Amino acid sequence: MQNALEKAREAVRTDVTSADAWNAVALTLLAQLTLDGMSYTGLRKAMAAMQQAVDKDKSDPDIHYNKGVLGSLMGSFDEAVRDFARAYELDNHRQKGTRRLCEDNLVILQRAQTRIKNLNSIGRSELKKLCGTVKKEEAHLPGAQTQCVVVVDTISDQTMQPLTLMTIDSHESFGLLFLYGISFSALKIGDVLSFPLSEKQGDAVYHVDRMELLGNEPIEVSMKKYFVNNETLLVNHKPLSPSAKASLQVSSRLFA
Repeated sequence: MQNALEKAREAVRTDVTSADAWNAVALTLLAQLTLDGMSYTGLRKAMAAMQQAVDKDKSDPDIHYNKGVLGSLMGSFDEAVRDFARAYELDNHRQKGTRRLCEDNLVILQRAQTRIKNLNSIGRSELKKLCGTVKKEEAHLPGAQTQCVVVVDTISDQTMQPLTLMTIDSHESFGLLFLYGISFSALKIGDVLSFPLSEKQGDAVYHVDRMELLGNEPIEVSMKKYFVNNETLLVNHKPLSPSAKASLQVSSRLFA
């Protein structure tokens, strides 16, 4: 794999304007991650290369498709929707399945938006209960550098990676927590999650306009994003069980 990566990088050095070369670098980095273990840092490197490919050739549907795959893996579901939609628009004959991927990523945001609206209205008592659970747990945390949240829902599809959990903290701030290589059934609503604070966390505003392709209503939802190391995550004060692990499947391809 390292040899393949070096060849791809050499192709970039030979012609820095080549979209195919940048695309090859990105996909080789992604392939390496599936072997070595998925990480946010690794995905950022792959995405940086794929963005270069898009900048060099905005008319290639395969590049937009692959960028959509990376966006979905990074929890950038709105960007994934736009990239998959663009790939479909450019070649809807060869990329029929791309519309489904577009819909899958949109559904995640729709679920999150609906859950937030419900908890802030008819589910207000449930919201208070969940936040109260977090406050109790925070009193027992080892230090100020530990984040504590409670699972509100699992909003990714069973076949999707990463496992995407909707969470809430003691300040009633909603978030999306991403776990790679963890099975869909490993965690449940009400589980308390604690993990070290890191630079891989921040605020995100997801925005999708109305799209003729999907016939959707516009979406705008603000949430925190947490990329958590499986080894440092505690679930109800305990490490993740070995049975929680799942094989990582990535739906990425490089077209001829």
